[in-house]
Amino acid sequence: ATHPISIAVERNDGKITVRSTKIYNTPEMAAADYRFVERYVKFLLWSIGGFKVYLLGASEIAKQLQRDYVYFEDGTGENGVRWFDVQFMQDVYENGFEIVDCDETSFPAENDASVSVGGHMDGCRIGFDAGGSDRKVSAVIDGECVYSEEVVWHPKTEPDPQYHFNEIVSAFRTAASKMPRVDAIGVSSAGVFIGNAPMVSALFILEHALSHFLLDGLSIRHVIDWMLFWRRHEGDIDKEEFERYVEEFRFGAFRDSLVAAGEYILGEREYSSLSDVQRRFLDSVLDGMYDHDDTPGLKSKLQTARNIIRSTWRYHAFSPMSMPKALWIKVKGFLFDKNPSL
Repeated sequence: ATHPISIAVERNDGKITVRSTKIYNTPEMAAADYRFVERYVKFLLWSIGGFKVYLLGASEIAKQLQRDYVYFEDGTGENGVRWFDVQFMQDVYENGFEIVDCDETSFPAENDASVSVGGHMDGCRIGFDAGGSDRKVSAVIDGECVYSEEVVWHPKTEPDPQYHFNEIVSAFRTAASKMPRVDAIGVSSAGVFIGNAPMVSALFILEHALSHFLLDGLSIRHVIDWMLFWRRHEGDIDKEEFERYVEEFRFGAFRDSLVAAGEYILGEREYSSLSDVQRRFLDSVLDGMYDHDDTPGLKSKLQTARNIIRSTWRYHAFSPMSMPKALWIKVKGFLFDKNPSL
């Protein structure tokens, strides 16, 4: 490969990362060139993040990427094969996703910088953790914990927002009463932050993947997307906190199977090393997803119900909810809700 190309990825605050490489740029190697560049672009998106990709020296590849990286949120058009990447990055950066074919004059210069976060210990600070079964709060003065408490609460079963508000404010006030003033409040979280805004949570992604697996199944691409996300943001995630929530919401078996399948697909693990449940999970991924039609109508509703029934083993292995209960929830919604989701 001797033909030089450059790829730039733009993310928040005008930050731009630039990488240069080479392709063959010959007719007989066109498919291989596209595969290489497409994988490179995807790697940059999931390792660095961004909503705008610039390509220099690869116009035909840029055009194909423009066709593949398409997502119609309103369902008015046909999504490209990389629609999930588009949707994810748009949600993270709150910007439309774009692939741009550039010449020398329009290709952007690199504008990258590392950002230091955390490490602030001075003053009077409150640390708060909103757990699924208890809430914890600490009062810290110049790095020294002067008060800490753990109180049982029921956020998962209490639908009234005022209950949540009162419990959280009560924790803040209790901690504040132990200090002469409050300079800052920190709340634990795991996910992707842009500035000070939480855009994506690893826990939410895991729950979202599980719900898709139970209803439709997962594809190889879904598994690889999780692996790329986890490995990119592993150092940013409070693992102790994340693992606690995984155990609390009983996501452990699904998470372990998702990782095991990803390691097998990436060639990092032998099939024989997987447990029986992990093998069945992997086999279902390799077999492909269930049919699913989001078009409103009886056909779609019956198909959803059929998929739930077919997923009995999945509910048994991975979900705290039984298959009959899940089916009843869908049926009840269809019969009684004004806007049923079945």
